[in-house]
Amino acid sequence: MGRLCARLDPDAVGLPPLDVEMIWMARANLAIATGDIELAHSVEAWLELRSGEDAALDPIIHAWLIHHIAVIKGFAGEDVSVQLADATRLASRWSCPSLRALAHVVIDGGRLNWPNLCGTSAGDQAGDHVDALRAAAQQARSVGAVLVERVTSNWLLIPMLGRAISDDAVELHVTLQSHHDARLRMFEHAYLTNVMPWFAMIGLPRGTATILGFLTANPAVESFDFQGGVAKARLLITDLADRDEFERQGAGMDIDTLVAYVLHELEQIAATTVNG
Repeated sequence: MGRLCARLDPDAVGLPPLDVEMIWMARANLAIATGDIELAHSVEAWLELRSGEDAALDPIIHAWLIHHIAVIKGFAGEDVSVQLADATRLASRWSCPSLRALAHVVIDGGRLNWPNLCGTSAGDQAGDHVDALRAAAQQARSVGAVLVERVTSNWLLIPMLGRAISDDAVELHVTLQSHHDARLRMFEHAYLTNVMPWFAMIGLPRGTATILGFLTANPAVESFDFQGGVAKARLLITDLADRDEFERQGAGMDIDTLVAYVLHELEQIAATTVNG
């Protein structure tokens, strides 16, 4: 994708406006796939310039650009208040259900996960934003916007993975099963990268080691913040006696086998939590 993006010149003479927007969308996709903050900044600069022109951007492309920029900047610890303001304006201007759902993913996902980066007031309640994200997922589902629905689910994962408690196993299971049923490999890979440290953090490092083995054996499936997830996982399983064996098991799995393994582990954790 990187080589293709480099060959596509949005400044080429005679390109229709929609083609230019699609090139910048491709660059935003590359930025979010690799966590390239500089590329995200270039997309942001173009979007700011383009938004000030008379001709309107395609609203769906506009919403996705705002989303991608917010994600990359948020994870990098940069202020995302501009993206939240842009998303708020889009949501108030358009009635398209999938667009409004995506806009609220940025608005409520940002306020839930990075309140210090988006000017959230001290009185904001996290539960309100969780409810709003779930409503956005339902709205997207109602019109068949599968990609928006899956993105919303990943935003809801962030606080769960941060607090690392076994009570979240049921919801983590539901999210992975939904990704798998939709056959959205990109979301499965991102999920696995993010959930990998969670197993060790709740006291089951074998799950972390198994996922780590798969991901390191399959570099083609690297996703956003892949290296950060791997580094964190390695630190968490340093003292695991059978670490190499579990990593070998993971390296020998294909994606479907690994997903089945993770789903089984989550089922066991959920059952233990309920019965405990």
